[in-house]
Parts: sequence; C-alpha cells; structure tokens
Amino acid sequence: MKTKRPFYKKIWFWMICAICFFAVMGSYYSYNQNHLEAAILEFNSSSDIYVHFIDVGQADCIFIDAGDTDILIDAGNRADGSLIVDYLKSLETDDLELVVATHPHEDYIGGMVEVLDNFQTSLILRPGISSIETKTSRDFELAMTEKDIKNYTPEQNEVFTFGDLKLTILSDKYKAYEETNDFSIVFRLDYFNNSFLFTGDAESPVEHDLLSSGMNIKADVLKVGHHGGATSTTALFLNKVNPEIAVISVGADNKYGHPDELITNRLSLYGVKTLRTDQLGSIVIKSDGNTLTIENNVTETVMEAPSKPPVPDVKVTITALDKKGEKVTIVNQGTDEVTMTGWYLLSTKGEQIFNFPANYILKPDQTITLVGYGLKDTGDFNFEEGNGVWNNSSDDDAKLFDNQKNLISYFDDGM
Repeated sequence: MKTKRPFYKKIWFWMICAICFFAVMGSYYSYNQNHLEAAILEFNSSSDIYVHFIDVGQADCIFIDAGDTDILIDAGNRADGSLIVDYLKSLETDDLELVVATHPHEDYIGGMVEVLDNFQTSLILRPGISSIETKTSRDFELAMTEKDIKNYTPEQNEVFTFGDLKLTILSDKYKAYEETNDFSIVFRLDYFNNSFLFTGDAESPVEHDLLSSGMNIKADVLKVGHHGGATSTTALFLNKVNPEIAVISVGADNKYGHPDELITNRLSLYGVKTLRTDQLGSIVIKSDGNTLTIENNVTETVMEAPSKPPVPDVKVTITALDKKGEKVTIVNQGTDEVTMTGWYLLSTKGEQIFNFPANYILKPDQTITLVGYGLKDTGDFNFEEGNGVWNNSSDDDAKLFDNQKNLISYFDDGM
C-alpha cells in the first residue's frame, strides 16, 4: 500500500512549479517586449509621412502616404478621376485604407467613382447630410453599394488610429446648417508632434461651432477652407488654429476670385506661410513626426502672386441688391462706353455666376438690372440657373468682375 504524501508537501510542490513557470515566462516576455520596443523605436525614427495636396484646379484632393497606410481625402471633379488614379499609381499605391468624402459637391467627390474602380477601399467616411441629387452623387452612392464598401458618418471626437497616425473627427454630424458646405467633415491628423487640420468647404458657422466646442483645433498645417473664399478662415478661427503653413487648393484665374484677398492678407498678417496649388502645382509636405519639410523647394519668389494688368479706370457700379426681389442694379457712372465681353457678376454665397453677353456695350449713364431665373421677363438679363440666386437669410454679397478678373464693384448686403 502506497503512503500518501502529506497535504502541505503537495502545496509546496505546486507553488515551486508555478514560480518556475512565471519566472521563465517573465524572462521570455521581457526579452520579446524589449525587442518589440526596439523595433518600434527603430521604425518610428526612420519613417516619414507625406501629405500630397494634388493639383486638381478649382477642386480638392489630398493623399496621405504613411507607409502601409494610404488615406484619400476627396477626389476633385469628375474630369480629375484619371489624373488622381495615375498620381496614386505613380506612388505605388495598391489600396486605400480610408477615404474621406468631406461633402457631396462635384468638385470634391467627382473623381471618386474612378478612384474606387481602381483601388480596393476598406472604409469611406461621409458627411452628415444626404447626398444632394446630382448625377455625380448618385454615381458615388451606386459605386459604394456595388462594391459593398463599408461607409458611415463619423461621430464628433471619434478617433481612427493607423499605427502612429491618429485622425480625430472635429465636426458634429448632428448640427443642422443651411449650406451643404457646412456639413463638411472637419478633422485633425496627428503624427507624433506634427498636426494637420482638414476643413473641406466648411465656412464661418462651422468655425464658430468648432471654437465653441472646446476641442483642440491647433495645427501646424491648415488646409484653408473653401479654396480661400471669404466665407471661411475667420480671424478668430485662424488665431486659434495658429498654423505655420496654410495650403490653398484653387484653380488658376478661377471665376470666383479665390483666394479672396481678405484671406490671403489675413494669412500674411498672422505670419502664415501660404502655399497655393495654382502657383505651385501639387504640394507635398513631409513629416518625420517633429519637423515639416515642404518638398516643392518653395522660394519666396515662387510664392508671390503673379502680377496682373492694372485695373481699368471704369466707373461701372453695383448700386442696389434686392435679395428678396432677386434683382441687382448696375449703372455706368462714367463718361465712356464699356464693352462687357468677359465680364461677370458673382453671388458670393451660392457662387452663381452671370456672364455678360459677348460684345455687349454699357453706355454712359445706362442702368441695367439682372434678375433671378424665375423673373426673366422683369429685367434686362437673368441668371440661367436656379429659381433663387441670392440667399435671403445670410450674408450674400454681389461682386462684379471684368474680363481680367479684376474686382470692379462690390456690394455689401449689410448682413
């Protein structure tokens, strides 16, 4: 008959076994953890990210190349699709981990279908507004559905992490705005000690809400909202962001007068280095996590705006703007005839444009009126698009430009 071991001896036996086991595992974990941390440190110290502001004219497209992580923000106009695809392929891009469609205007999602046709996409972030009914937006919706791409509207303060890259959503999808631009997804991108702020077409109401939210909007690089239009980049917002570099994606000699001199002067006043795609083409900014490098080899001379012919001495003036009545009054207060070929009138809020007919001559002391589409029989000329041109509930000024895109007359609606 076998003699049973005393109970306390069994306990000591198993305790000694456990101590040995954890000692071995601890050494193994420590060894691997040290090597893992060394590997991460080595990777971080030698890896850079590249933020490409692709020149797509009067539109937006930004590509973030972070090693194995590729992120696309917007995709220009429909005609820009092949250009964007070729640009990404030249960087040996094989797929997209994230696509951000900031808002459903054609100059932001136009090239999306062609992009999705060429690159497998893991996730698409979309704004908190149903797509406006255009062929471009319908084609984008159909492409996401057919390819079964996961897509949704992110929450404010939601964070997406790709290794050391952190993307934080700043815009609030539950906020209600009047303008589609203001539903733009706004977010901050952090890579160690460097940060970028992307604003889509967000205008002053969104900037005000971001300031009120108390969220961190400080950034080293600001993608200037709405192509540098006067309705974005308010002084308080710019002061809070406090960027070193501002990038304006804008088309050369565009009819909207972008970037507005008010904004370029404000950026200069705040000491911000301003880079423009109409002057530099595609702009690439490299970050190693601490230092930003502009890869375009930018010089101060290159950054200066090209000189324009002097503004002609004409006295054609906008004398009245009746927003509710949809009527603008223009008078030639000079003594000379003015040929209006190439001249146009701009509604600053909706960016509708009326182009004057070729060879039209405005005689001295002559008064003309331009009316909205639904009032075509009540004025000398009418806008060809939309039932209403002027925004009655918010700031919507009128600007008159000549054929050299010189601002000839500006009418402040007083709001």
